[in-house]
Amino acid sequence: MRLKHLTSVPGGYATEMSFAPDGETWACARAGQIQLWDDARLSREIQTPCPTTGPVRFANDGELLLAGPFLVSVKEGRLEPLPSLWDRLGFGINAGPLGPAQMIPQKAVFTPNAAALLVYGRYQPGHDRDGATYRGPQERLVLLEGLTREPISVLWEGDGMINCRVLDATERHLAAAGMGARLWSLTPVQLLAEYPARRVQINALRFSDDGQLLACGDAAGHMVVREVSDGNGREWPADPAGVSSLCFFPDGTRVVSGGMGGALTVWTNQDEPRSLYVHRFPAPVESVALSPAADRLLVALGGRLQSIELYAVEDHGDT
Repeated sequence: MRLKHLTSVPGGYATEMSFAPDGETWACARAGQIQLWDDARLSREIQTPCPTTGPVRFANDGELLLAGPFLVSVKEGRLEPLPSLWDRLGFGINAGPLGPAQMIPQKAVFTPNAAALLVYGRYQPGHDRDGATYRGPQERLVLLEGLTREPISVLWEGDGMINCRVLDATERHLAAAGMGARLWSLTPVQLLAEYPARRVQINALRFSDDGQLLACGDAAGHMVVREVSDGNGREWPADPAGVSSLCFFPDGTRVVSGGMGGALTVWTNQDEPRSLYVHRFPAPVESVALSPAADRLLVALGGRLQSIELYAVEDHGDT
């Protein structure tokens, strides 16, 4: 397979990206702003009150952009008004005379239909609080209704869960990872599996388009692709400097990995895993995203480049 460079636009560091269903419109979110693009033309720029904290993706009909914890009307180019998360994460926890505990949202991801929102938060004493008197959980992973943000379930709470770094969700499953990974079913909400880490942080987490596979990449450069149904998986080294981002081809047979060492690799996920394409950038790969037809690839580069590169994917069969 080959990649043909089409254009480069400013961006890169800590950027999350996604294509719309039409395969031409795409979005990126970083540093308190969300941008909508038509190929290389910037069509809209929306300011957010705080940076987005999770994956960016278009809802199934393409009319909404899900940029946790924000919802964006694509047509009108505005943020949808939603209740604050601050009052939701600490529900049921009483910090004594200081009132309800305040959990600060750290990571958030919507399910594809925006029906539910998975949020990871940490306790943080305010200026009028005495942190030494607080005896509640330091961390919490909470499932909320997507629009009302009413609580559905507390998936986990305690101290040092997994130092949650990344979240992902499908219409049937939820996943969170940091120092290890956990998988839940959505209906009913229950823990299905726990996958231990190698004493290193998991930096990348992604479901395949059909929700059948879950890929993890860690700071030591290992990548694991597991079957959601039984947890069976295969592992291989992707980038010694650490895996920073992952995405699947629509059929699930190939995986794109981005590395902190600048390696962009396309892997076959069939039989014995092997690389089909490797390109090394002179900067860390922050994020990768494929179009629904797998004919366009976005690569966000950090370091001194600070750019988003758009490629055409040619001959993307297993050759």
